Amino acid sequence: MMGSQVQEAAIHWSEQWKQALIDARREADDKSRSIPRMELLISRLIRHFLRTTPSTLHEDMQNALAEIGQKFKCPAVILLACRDDHCIDPVKIAVDIQGREQAEQKVKNLQEISSHWLQYESAFLAQRGTAIKSSEAGLLFRALDCSSFLLVPVTPEKNMFGGLFLVFDDSSEIPKPYEQRLLDAFLELFYVVSERIVTFSELKEREEMLARTEALAGIGSWDEDYTTHRITFTEEAARIFELPPNVTELTREQYLEFIYPDDKPAVAERFKRSLISPGRYDGVYRVVTAKGNIRTIRAITETMIGEDQVLTGRSGMVQDITDQREKEQRLLLSSRVYESIIEGVVIADNKGMIEGVNPAFCRITGYCEEEVLGQPVSILDNRKADKLFLHSIIRSCLRNGFWQGEIWNQRKNGEVFPQHMTVTCIRDERKRICNFIGVFEDISQIRQSEEQLDFLANNDSLTGLPNRTSIQLEVDKSLQVAADKNSRVALLHVDLDHFKHINDSLGHPAGDRLLQICARRLRGRLRETDIVARLGGDEFLVVLNNIIDDAQITRVTNMLQQLLSQPYDIGLNQDLFVGVSIGVSVYPDHGTEVAQLLSNAEVAMYHAKNSGRNHSCFYSSDLTQAANDRLELGSQLRQALKKECELELWFQPQMDATNNRLVGAEALIRWNHPQEGLIFPDRFLPVAEDAGLISTLDYWVLESACCRLARWQSLGYAPIVLAVNITQPTFISGGLVERLKALLGYYRLDPQWLELEITEGALLKPTPGVMNTIAGIKELGISLAVDDFGTGYSSLAYLHRYRVDKLKIDRSFINTLEDTEEEGRIITRTILNLAEGLGLAVLAEGVETEGQLKFMQENGCDNFQGYYFSKPLSHNDFSRWIK
Repeated sequence: MMGSQVQEAAIHWSEQWKQALIDARREADDKSRSIPRMELLISRLIRHFLRTTPSTLHEDMQNALAEIGQKFKCPAVILLACRDDHCIDPVKIAVDIQGREQAEQKVKNLQEISSHWLQYESAFLAQRGTAIKSSEAGLLFRALDCSSFLLVPVTPEKNMFGGLFLVFDDSSEIPKPYEQRLLDAFLELFYVVSERIVTFSELKEREEMLARTEALAGIGSWDEDYTTHRITFTEEAARIFELPPNVTELTREQYLEFIYPDDKPAVAERFKRSLISPGRYDGVYRVVTAKGNIRTIRAITETMIGEDQVLTGRSGMVQDITDQREKEQRLLLSSRVYESIIEGVVIADNKGMIEGVNPAFCRITGYCEEEVLGQPVSILDNRKADKLFLHSIIRSCLRNGFWQGEIWNQRKNGEVFPQHMTVTCIRDERKRICNFIGVFEDISQIRQSEEQLDFLANNDSLTGLPNRTSIQLEVDKSLQVAADKNSRVALLHVDLDHFKHINDSLGHPAGDRLLQICARRLRGRLRETDIVARLGGDEFLVVLNNIIDDAQITRVTNMLQQLLSQPYDIGLNQDLFVGVSIGVSVYPDHGTEVAQLLSNAEVAMYHAKNSGRNHSCFYSSDLTQAANDRLELGSQLRQALKKECELELWFQPQMDATNNRLVGAEALIRWNHPQEGLIFPDRFLPVAEDAGLISTLDYWVLESACCRLARWQSLGYAPIVLAVNITQPTFISGGLVERLKALLGYYRLDPQWLELEITEGALLKPTPGVMNTIAGIKELGISLAVDDFGTGYSSLAYLHRYRVDKLKIDRSFINTLEDTEEEGRIITRTILNLAEGLGLAVLAEGVETEGQLKFMQENGCDNFQGYYFSKPLSHNDFSRWIK
């Protein structure tokens, strides 16, 4: 582009050069040979000068002046330049053929008298091309140390630009007039070319600056010429459209091809309007770049109007706002989340003053936003918060960046409520804390539900007494106290004689009423330091602390037998009488561990029953035969596992009562003992656990169940879900997932038809092994059910954490549904509501009556298992059932 500028200058100058040659030849002697030599010199300088560039301009000017100086044997040739204020910059370039030092001195001298330059300006212009030797130029003579000088001024468009000083001494050759004309013509070209080069350099610099500015701002620009209908892009605009490096122009049609299809009609209409009416247009639309990327741009265009009020074109700018739009969308989404989440959010500055809250905060606390803005976060303090606790929260935020836990706060109405809160500190670019963000959840209902479930887990739902799980903890505490005080503790295992006959003859409601009266009698007659618990069925445990001697224990057992043998009014218009058998074990006489003492008390109780019932019996070593029998049974079980033929898998149907459709079955193990006949699990499973065989039994049941499922599927039976119980030791020991994966692959089973039932105890501790086992089971596609739900430790946390699929309500709750007391029904409804809230399926086991079935159906439970539908069946009977 710069070359074309120089060529244009040369064309403009050529006419002047031709005229200068004509004038010079006319004035010169026809025989003079100086003109060709001078013409060759100037022509050579011109050709060289036309090839100059911004980077070589300075050097080329020096060389040209040097050649001119040599031609006329000038001591110095000085090029002057005029500034915009018409003051002369004394020296632009100086060349001294005598040496650089002399030239610099002449320049310095000339600078010292530059203030006198204006008074000579008109004289120089008037005496163009002549040597000045007047006395008025004396200062210049002295400054330049010369006998004469010649000024060849450059006056483009009649404005003084500068000139060429040729300094002469006695040996110099004074230029002849025609030579001065040639010099004048050369300087004219020199000015035009140098001015164009400087202008081009400045324009280039401005264009580069514009390109850098556009790149920094991310804003490109373009121009459209209505005569050519072509759009010229700047570098940044081309970058936004991802045009190829050599493409900087597009037609209007090509431009429209870049517009995203959905946005093209509106943009095309805007283009059309700009052709017929002036105005400014501002819009946002999407484009598909040359590389196929979709970008969102903001475009501003303005129509240009010529002098004759005719539309000449358009100019515009484009800005890539894709990232900005994405950030705006993310901010909008964050704002919507902030407004819609159910957790309360409070934002405070680094001094704890509230800057913002979301609607959930207002709903939970009862405060409106205006009431809390600018208030300290302590407005929610229940005035009981421990300062050390609050300081620990702050320390955690400073150390870890956040704090998470449970805290008690206060609503506007004064109600104190628990909440789970996460406090996060926000830091600025200098790592200083600028804000705190608190996100909290009202867990009042969760705590209430957990308290109810905790009660269910630790207390008998029928009598309200501690259950087997919690009494073991209480006994352990009593033993620790006794060990410290060197005292004794007695455990009394109380069993009601012939209680099963009462249930069978009078019904479960009568039996439940009897148990409740029995529990009240025990609580009412014992000391506050003593403990009463229900172990299950018709069995109770009494713990006597701080016992002095066996006589004291005997007095208590006699008192309890008399108390519990009194008549019972259970609302049947007749008194009911029962006897009790009591077994006693004493710490430390009969053991020092809880399990040992409980077992010994149970052994003594069975001995009392075998002795004629309604007796009491202290444990003694003579009663260890029962333990020996258990050992023998364990040995026989080990042999049965090796033979496998003695073990059988039975199945109890699981029904959907709404349509009386079979939906599944529970696999139950039975031991067909060669001498004793069919033995149920409640007898040999404890033996298996003591003998370390429980996992072996689990895997036998699991593989047998998979084999049976595969067999049914091969026979074309409709698929059902088969539930298999997995004991806690097997579940937490590891290896279960690998075994399941192998069985599914070997038998080619769809995992959706297999369900594992585990007890709450297996989920109590979230160890990495438990977490990995559950994750592996879920990944295989096998469902998880919590068996005997409500009889162990219950927490909503594990139900959510472990992603269980189903709750099996224990039969002990089902048995209370037809009692006169409302408590059992309330507890069952609570469990059903809990399951519904957590999205869990529910199955009621132990359903034996139509009343139980009806109650469960009315409260949203449709899947059942129990004798009302079918007792457990052998595999042959069950196969006929589902066939």
